[in-house]
Amino acid sequence: MSWKIQIVALAVLAPLVAGCSGDEDPKPKRPEPDAAGSDGLCRILDSDILDRLSGDYAPREDLMLGHENFIGCDVDGMSSFEFGVRAIDDGRPIEEYLLGEPERLEGLGDEAFTVESAGPPGAGESVIARRGDVVVYVRNELLQFGEERSTHDDTLAVAEKLLALPASEVEAIAPTSLSEACPTPEAVAKVVGDIALARGGITDDELGCSYLGTSGARLLINQIVSDHASDFVSGGGEIKVEGAQKAIQQGSGNSIDVMAQTSSTEVWSVGATPVGTDRDAPVDRGELIALVESLLP
Repeated sequence: MSWKIQIVALAVLAPLVAGCSGDEDPKPKRPEPDAAGSDGLCRILDSDILDRLSGDYAPREDLMLGHENFIGCDVDGMSSFEFGVRAIDDGRPIEEYLLGEPERLEGLGDEAFTVESAGPPGAGESVIARRGDVVVYVRNELLQFGEERSTHDDTLAVAEKLLALPASEVEAIAPTSLSEACPTPEAVAKVVGDIALARGGITDDELGCSYLGTSGARLLINQIVSDHASDFVSGGGEIKVEGAQKAIQQGSGNSIDVMAQTSSTEVWSVGATPVGTDRDAPVDRGELIALVESLLP
């Protein structure tokens, strides 16, 4: 089976939910899980800690959602607990990676900052810290579920473990690590330009593929399997996508998400947007739609 019929839907939207409908529209065949899942940075945490933080999800290495120049570990599949190290320095002071009003955090690395997540007090927090040339980021939104799931000490402990990595080990992390189920960097370069970092593979029957272009634009690919597939294309902005029953485009300019429904239980999503300091990083809309069409069965 080629990768064109193996890719899965945008991690930004939802975790993969198995579903089925009537006899005339069977559930799409799922690819087999591969070994690209829980290697890399996920290994720095003891298995009992990972089990507590992740529940029954198998953590996997990925580019951090919203901070794709950080290679990280997505612990719970919802980016609620995610941690990583910066692989590309885009020139920002470290506190500028945090949304809101960061506060300086003492006693962690050479400098560190923290900010509370949006929502009610105690819903979550993010910490960014630097020691020498190593910059690390930890997002902990599991705090909202109580101390039995996660605590502030978990945030700090994970940050400290990451800061203990030698700069040489961080520099040695492979820029590209994709399973065969993901499109190659060359296959997506027409959308966001040459690829600087890429991660992707199947974990827990879900495939997510993330790319960061050298221009500063990201591309995220996923497939959603759900009994409510039509809900994902219920908004406005309907467009023509060959091979799709219905497709919509969300966003404008250089921030584009395309959702394409192929059956009553399957939706494909491909999204590209500038990240970091260059909000004008190029995204080619025509090539993005062509990529969507190439992925559809």
